[in-house]
Amino acid sequence: MMLIWILPYRMALFFSIMSATISAIKETPLYPLVLVPGYGGSQLKAKLVGKPETVHYWCARQTDDFFDLWLNLELFLPTVIDCWVDNMKLVYNRTTNKTSNMPGVLINVPGFRNTSTVEWLDTSKASEGRYFSDIVEALLPFGYRRGKNIVGAPYDWRQAPNELEDYYSNLTKLIEETYSSCGHRKVIVIAHSMGNPLMLYFYNSIVKQEWKDKFIRSHISIAGAWGGALQIIRLLASGYNMNHYRIL
Repeated sequence: MMLIWILPYRMALFFSIMSATISAIKETPLYPLVLVPGYGGSQLKAKLVGKPETVHYWCARQTDDFFDLWLNLELFLPTVIDCWVDNMKLVYNRTTNKTSNMPGVLINVPGFRNTSTVEWLDTSKASEGRYFSDIVEALLPFGYRRGKNIVGAPYDWRQAPNELEDYYSNLTKLIEETYSSCGHRKVIVIAHSMGNPLMLYFYNSIVKQEWKDKFIRSHISIAGAWGGALQIIRLLASGYNMNHYRIL
């Protein structure tokens, strides 16, 4: 089962931002920030459009609208967690080497550009789902504004970097638009954990050097999983909590 825990990276992230942007804080306007979350760091919404089969007879096959899939604490109850797992699964295509949602399941990532869906993973704002919230709140007194010069770039973290073509297209536009709306000031990208190798793929395979020179001021890596994260396999397979006890 996928877990989210409150990590001590918050203070490290805060001081990294402060040290990287200390000169900008003294100026107006500030260097805009783009927040790129790590594994499990983006909300997911789902809509069931006629699943051909379910793992239990009580699992829904169809819903009228999108509902909170991640993070939704109610779906972790013993009677429905198997339904949740089945809806979260990806189907791997051996021919294309890419994945897709389970049949009859539509999943989207809400809140692109806004910071709300990376500040809180649970729309109820339960404390366990707090993510970038403290960082964003700490930056507001310096002149940062949500959706203006500090924006979020959530993505479907279930998929590999080479499967996120639409996301990279939207991310490119987001950085360019933020650059333009903030007085043509270069963007600082702040990525956490698995968001860092995702951005490395973006820098090396999606955009050219000229583009990076124009739009990117710097990249702040917080707990970057540059060599991958093998503990994730253990976590998903056995429920290992990585010795963090404040978990879902």
